[in-house]
Amino acid sequence: FRSLYITYHFFLQAILNGTKDEFVSVKTIDNYKSKMKAVCSRCDLIIYKDQGHAFFANPPIKYFTETTYEIDLFLKSFGVLKGEPTIK
Repeated sequence: FRSLYITYHFFLQAILNGTKDEFVSVKTIDNYKSKMKAVCSRCDLIIYKDQGHAFFANPPIKYFTETTYEIDLFLKSFGVLKGEPTIK
């Protein structure tokens, strides 16, 4: 069961990245997404302009709200969550 769990999560990924991330560039993430697509994995990439690494964990709270909303939609898209996101 554990290996199935790991595999399941490996093939369904959402990546939220800032254009000013000093650790992982958008180019690197985009390359990764292409490699995941090549092995039939789903890898959703959402880019946030002018945001650095872990931008959602810092003020303003708007980015925490936006990223939580996007993750809710991602989880809903394959049945982990039901209904519309409730975060506003």
